[in-house]
Amino acid sequence: MSKRKICIITATRAEYSASKWLMREILNDPDLELQVIVTGTHLEEQFGNTIQEIERDNIPIDYRIKIHCTNDSPQCVANSIGECAIGMSKALADLNPDILVVLGDRYELLPVCSVAVVMGIPIAHVSGGDITEGAIDDSIRHAITKLSHIHFPGTEYSAKVLRQLGESDERIFVVGEPGLDNFTRLKSLSKRELALSLKMDENKKWVMFTYHPETLSRGDDLSILESVFSALDALDFIQVMMTYPNADPGSLKIIDFIENIHAKNPSKYRLKKNLGQLAFTSFLKVAWCMLGNSSSSLFEAPTAKLPAILINDRQKGRILSGNIIPATGDINSLKKALKYVDDDVFQSSLRDLINPYGDGYTAVKIISILKQVDLTPLLYKRFIQQDF
Repeated sequence: MSKRKICIITATRAEYSASKWLMREILNDPDLELQVIVTGTHLEEQFGNTIQEIERDNIPIDYRIKIHCTNDSPQCVANSIGECAIGMSKALADLNPDILVVLGDRYELLPVCSVAVVMGIPIAHVSGGDITEGAIDDSIRHAITKLSHIHFPGTEYSAKVLRQLGESDERIFVVGEPGLDNFTRLKSLSKRELALSLKMDENKKWVMFTYHPETLSRGDDLSILESVFSALDALDFIQVMMTYPNADPGSLKIIDFIENIHAKNPSKYRLKKNLGQLAFTSFLKVAWCMLGNSSSSLFEAPTAKLPAILINDRQKGRILSGNIIPATGDINSLKKALKYVDDDVFQSSLRDLINPYGDGYTAVKIISILKQVDLTPLLYKRFIQQDF
């Protein structure tokens, strides 16, 4: 019997971090064949050329699809979508996978899934059904849901959203968020080891900072960042690790801003394009708090029992764990949130915090389903009417 060919698309560092262990499970299964297509910011020097991390992990890469986007304007991003579709059609025609696995809500997935549907390739979508009202990702994620044939949401709440979108309950499997597998599979570095490798001060309290563009309220990001760093400047006991934003429209101005912050005070404000999975997971376990608007505040930080100050609306609509401290871009709101990190009652509540997004064993759950699911009828989808 021939092996079932499972093709996984990865376009960003965060997406690879979440899909790495799924790739590993496929590689180690004698009944499955892994196919990997790399595109997006993995192939961009500006965003850390993160394909090197995939290569270091000895994950075989079948196709590299370079999409040329010289700036972060909406028009350039839209043009890159067309370029991605052309490359994807050739890759999928050559690889002829039995099923395609996509994760999340990146705009690169729109051409990927559109091509797969036209070519009659079933799509398995991981982490669908979430709601993020402050970003264009919300619309993209729901569009991918309607193009997909089997669903692996992170929570039961997201599964309910998928049902509301007309998806069949028989095709929905709640498995948790795959990025949490890093906590159960990686042996963490100590704070001392991190301090040496990242050139950080072990005696300072560490802050993880990641801020992505508010893609549905463009124009406010820089004023928010001004407030953020005014609040951080006032704290002498901290050291901040800043990482690059996603390659969304508006990301370049954020990169310029944090690079200037780093240049002015490199000892307090460290900067990495990409920390890598091991350093990132380890950092969360020893940090004082997380700050920004990244989904990691919701997905990974609760497992690390880490306070996370979540700014504005990019993640609005997702389940918020007890580690979240909401804040606006206003300086007073940010100062209040930073002060609340050390609140005794709040800190005490983190000890028994259970992450609603999963237990760190998502990859094995997904693979067990992909091995058994009957692929023949998947392309024939019915819209399941809900009772209103």
